[in-house]
Amino acid sequence: MRRLALLLCSVMAVGSLTGCSGGGPYCDAIDENADVFAKFNKLTQANFEANAAAAAEVAKVAPAEISPQWTSISTATADVLSALEKSQIKLEDMKSEEQTNALSQADIDRLDKAFGEFNDTREDREDVVAHAQDECGIDLSKK
Repeated sequence: MRRLALLLCSVMAVGSLTGCSGGGPYCDAIDENADVFAKFNKLTQANFEANAAAAAEVAKVAPAEISPQWTSISTATADVLSALEKSQIKLEDMKSEEQTNALSQADIDRLDKAFGEFNDTREDREDVVAHAQDECGIDLSKK
């Protein structure tokens, strides 16, 4: 339980993503998803699902030097969602001790792995924030 709470806190530490576009398909994709990225810290299933889709959308049009990072973020986010679905728990229910105590060890292991892999994207998340600022003038670190 404590480990899952720490992982959830790590997810919450992700900066929200907002800004305005400098143009081009990549910058436009980031700008079009700014509202989704801005709500990421609101840790709901719907926001996490939207973020996974938005990151995948940006990855499709991202320049080669940053596409792997966007893909990594999208994949890790989708993997968390898959682990939540298999464990039959929603992201917002992870705050409930009653809900998390009802998880099996297999569920806990699955969630621990998925959240750990998501947390391993921290450098990728920092890279996309820096790249969006440098290439598009979009500040994804605004909170």
